[in-house]
Amino acid sequence: MNTTIGDLKSTIGKLNTNTGTVGLLLNDTRLYNNLTATTNKLNLLLDDLKTNPKRYINISVFGKKQTNTGLTVPLPDTINAPYLRQ
Repeated sequence: MNTTIGDLKSTIGKLNTNTGTVGLLLNDTRLYNNLTATTNKLNLLLDDLKTNPKRYINISVFGKKQTNTGLTVPLPDTINAPYLRQ
């Protein structure tokens, strides 16, 4: 029992530091912010794909060019996503 408790304390101690992979995932705010920003950009890309599918999947023999611009804000169905909260 004492060995198990000692191992558990050691594991929890490693989680509270910034040295291991899991510790960095739990404690690094820059990583959290980067993951949040990446999630936001991915969601914007998916919304743009839903709105303008021909921009991404275009089969043309003569290479017709798409002229409209992409989305700059998420669609209303994703506006309340938790990653957008400040």
